[in-house]
Amino acid sequence: MQIGFNNDIRPILRGRDIKRYSYNWAGLWIINTHNGYIDSKGNKIPRVDIEEHPTLKLHFDSYYDKLIVRSDKGDTPYNLRNCAYIGDFARQKIVYPNMASEFVAVYDKEGYMTNQKCFIITSETENLEYLTSVLNSKLNFWYFKLIGATLGASGYEMSKIFVEKLPIIKPSFENSNLIKSITYLASEILKFKKENKDASLEAQEVDSMIYKLYNLSIEEIELIESKG
Repeated sequence: MQIGFNNDIRPILRGRDIKRYSYNWAGLWIINTHNGYIDSKGNKIPRVDIEEHPTLKLHFDSYYDKLIVRSDKGDTPYNLRNCAYIGDFARQKIVYPNMASEFVAVYDKEGYMTNQKCFIITSETENLEYLTSVLNSKLNFWYFKLIGATLGASGYEMSKIFVEKLPIIKPSFENSNLIKSITYLASEILKFKKENKDASLEAQEVDSMIYKLYNLSIEEIELIESKG
């Protein structure tokens, strides 16, 4: 479904909801009484005026004693504090959890918000579907296990300090056809996942294409495959 970007009540994803190429939305929503922000086009979006939303105000007023003592309130007790990146949730983005048993990421263009257990990557110029494929690949997870931090039985910590070290091959004239194929398959996988269809063969094909993109030898591929 397409989520309206101007809704004051928005769907939210948690870290645990993020899967490989997909998400399982738990039906949770967040009341987004933001304090105003500048959107990706440079437009100034004014703060939400609670007086224009009497139903929400009535709900909030039942918690007013707690709202008034918040240290993170905005211009009014009803508003959220300033958030420089709040407009980014409405943009196309990659969402991945801050910890997981394996590296998983999903491409989102429907405007979901996230809780503090997620990271997002936004860009209007980079091919985010291709980048999502690389992040979800067996090659990436194999490498991430070498440089990332383990959390014991909880899995791995996928903090920015580790993710920004991942070697990502940039699109070029020489690899454009291969990356185009990877991007197409990533889009197909996301579509299949939304329709609850099996996309394992397509994911395997993407892994094979990424091995080719990174020019891995048969021996290197066998090593990565053997590590799961």
